[in-house]
Amino acid sequence: MASLNYLDHILNGAMVLDENLNVHYFNHWLEVQTGIKRADIEGSPITDYFPDINSGMLKRKLKQVFLLNTPAFINAEAEKYLIKIPSRKLTGSLFPFMLQNAVITIYDKANRQALCMIYDQTSLFETRTNLEISAANLAEQHLLLQNTMDFQTNIIFVMSEKRLINWNYSFMELFGYDIDERINSGAADLMDFITHDSYLTTKETSFYSFITKSLESDITNRITVTDTNGKERTFIFSARRMPERENYIIVSMTDITRLKNKEKLLQDINNELSRRYDEKNIELKKLNFELTRSRDQLQLAQEVARSGSFEYFCTDGTIKVSQGMKNILGDPDFKPNSVEDIHRFFHGNHAEGIKKLCQKTMENKMDSFSVFSEIISKSGRKKPVDIYGKVLGSEREGKRLLVTMQDLTDIRELEKQIKDKERLLASLFDIADIGFLILDSEGVIMRVNREFARLTGYAEQEILGRGLDCLNIISHKSDYEKYVRNAAENTSEIILTAKDGSQKYAYMNVTRYSADEKTTYSVYAFTDITDRISILSEQKDQEQLLIQQSKMAAMGEMIGVIGHQWKQPLNVLNLVLDNIKDSIETGKGDFEEIIRMTDTSLEQVRFMAETIDDFRNFFSHDKDPRPFDLISTVNNTVRLLLPLFAVRGTQIEVENKLSAREAVYGVANEFRHCIINILSNAKDAIQNRVNVQRDFSGQVRIVIDGDDSMISVRIYDNGGGIPKDIIDHIFDPYFTTKGDKGTGIGMYMVKLIIRKMDGDIRVNNTEDGACITIDLPSIKPKRD
Repeated sequence: MASLNYLDHILNGAMVLDENLNVHYFNHWLEVQTGIKRADIEGSPITDYFPDINSGMLKRKLKQVFLLNTPAFINAEAEKYLIKIPSRKLTGSLFPFMLQNAVITIYDKANRQALCMIYDQTSLFETRTNLEISAANLAEQHLLLQNTMDFQTNIIFVMSEKRLINWNYSFMELFGYDIDERINSGAADLMDFITHDSYLTTKETSFYSFITKSLESDITNRITVTDTNGKERTFIFSARRMPERENYIIVSMTDITRLKNKEKLLQDINNELSRRYDEKNIELKKLNFELTRSRDQLQLAQEVARSGSFEYFCTDGTIKVSQGMKNILGDPDFKPNSVEDIHRFFHGNHAEGIKKLCQKTMENKMDSFSVFSEIISKSGRKKPVDIYGKVLGSEREGKRLLVTMQDLTDIRELEKQIKDKERLLASLFDIADIGFLILDSEGVIMRVNREFARLTGYAEQEILGRGLDCLNIISHKSDYEKYVRNAAENTSEIILTAKDGSQKYAYMNVTRYSADEKTTYSVYAFTDITDRISILSEQKDQEQLLIQQSKMAAMGEMIGVIGHQWKQPLNVLNLVLDNIKDSIETGKGDFEEIIRMTDTSLEQVRFMAETIDDFRNFFSHDKDPRPFDLISTVNNTVRLLLPLFAVRGTQIEVENKLSAREAVYGVANEFRHCIINILSNAKDAIQNRVNVQRDFSGQVRIVIDGDDSMISVRIYDNGGGIPKDIIDHIFDPYFTTKGDKGTGIGMYMVKLIIRKMDGDIRVNNTEDGACITIDLPSIKPKRD
């Protein structure tokens, strides 16, 4: 874990977990926050130290990271915290435990280890909670203000030019409880209630206009109002525009009919002055807060960036050093008296060089300077730094030299880690059992690994700097044009030709990588699949052999069908020949009768010849798949088997629900073999039922239907169905219910043939038998 030591210097938690939640790294920040030593927890399950952790959720997050190769997140809003850490605040904390966000990323994919970063969100949530409390307080204060207004005996209301905005209870008592609706609807105006006596020096049609004029001139602030009881009451009113709402006017009316309360007027004036003072005071506090926050944000940014700064004021020689600068120098309490106190931290001759750059910049010989250097911190640790200096201000305002410094220690450590990983990847590249080849944007070979050299027989020095087409390793020109010259990212099966002319089958995967807008690399990965192709070829030959064996197994039964087909025609021929012989011997037969009997004999011979042709087609060795008429194939197969079923009293019915001829793609004889196997099993099932029920009549029904894309062939029988304990195994190889009489390959070969035709086959029981369903893709035949 030495490569993770830099995480001890961050202000967040970091730990490495595997899929079983074992801890492999625990940084210094977590040690401080939890009080658990790294040496104690590393190598142990995290649940031993944090039994309250949501281990199920954490395991799911780890699984997600390794499966999707993307980070996973744990939100403090939903989960509160990943590990239970008490709040570090002594007083005033709103949360007993630290609220945390967490990010989980892959650290070591090979060992299934992930890096979990933990971020303290307690302050953020406390700020949000305080804001929510402030909002609630504001609403409460608003209600309190309204209640206070209602408690006042003064008439208080807020109005705009056309409507009332707010008012207190005394206002409604004076003008009526529906006054707001009447005014806002335009049915009434407050001027309707004011008596035009000597107090008024102007005549206005609306109260808003009257109040506006009173704000702009010396109009008296005393009016007489007739209340809802018809009594006249004298009021002193005060009005002012609301801040930020110039069209809103707040009016306060004090009833002086019985008591002219001059002290109240003075108090109102005093309150107004106090309010204005408070407003200005709040504005000043906001400005001070913004300045403080900006300073804190700058300091935080410097801490995050591992940077700091100092300012040298040329007028009086004073120096201000940021906290980030002090942290870089390793002295949090550093207070320099002169620039020399800072220069002494620079290593060796660096101090003199930095001093000269600062001097030239202050003398306006340089606008600014930027340089890499090295300092020695207070603890004696060497740190690489990036320094930038610039003069700010002018001679009149007072110039000052601003120098920023960024600590590059972590960056250098990361660069070292990247170089180490590059060396590791280079080693993995060379020992991989996949041949790799990398081309630049011009198609020139940049690098190959040992496996590629082994596959092609070329030495590395023979390949580098050449184009892929010069090697002639891809056998066919069309493959080269398709998969190399015009290739997008793809995976293809190709034939790879080695230097000595030997050929291998290989998968070629092409990946494009763009380093920038102008530079693109092509990575070719070659996987030797020669042995796999050989195994697949042998497997295909074995499947074909099984199909042929299955045909031969059915041949005996088919020969029995031939014998039954020929028995009747042979009897007819024997009878006709006897009649012809008798006619010739007795001389009683006429010529026309002999011709008729001869025609009958020829018809029987033709029938026997057609039967032989049908069976010859069935046992032909045609292996080339092509479109064939499914309906004709089913009908011809059924016609062959009809006599064999008829002799056992079993009927076969074919029901075609398709509106037109439909073709499927495959080997017709293999599909015919499937139908014969299924019908043969149905015949045996029916025969077993006949052996028990002598008067039982067997029936097989074949239904053909489908749509534009798929044809379904369903074969029903009433043989009693298939037992539930074996129905899921009838398509397994060498599974038979016929004992020594069965081979167990019939239905297995049916499944192989249907799958080879991109179809599907399934079985289910019906009320009195079984149903085999075959689904095949439809091919519309061409019109003649």
